[in-house]
Amino acid sequence: ASAREAPELREAAEALQAAIELSEEEGEMADAARARYQMALIRSLQGEFDAAEGLLRDTLRVLGALPGDDSVVISSCHYHL
Repeated sequence: ASAREAPELREAAEALQAAIELSEEEGEMADAARARYQMALIRSLQGEFDAAEGLLRDTLRVLGALPGDDSVVISSCHYHL
């Protein structure tokens, strides 16, 4: 089976979506952004490149506006774009 159809990736995407929603509800925007980055990697593996790009750009926008050192995630976002 292709990555697009892999049940493990589908399950991981569902778990990450739940993590994004919970993080946002709790006001943990950096955590939500990191989960979006991970979701982008899954979407890319599934061949959903437009969705992946949007998630990466959202991650950069949020992490770039927040204090803290997320340089590894930010660098990885740029790499994948």
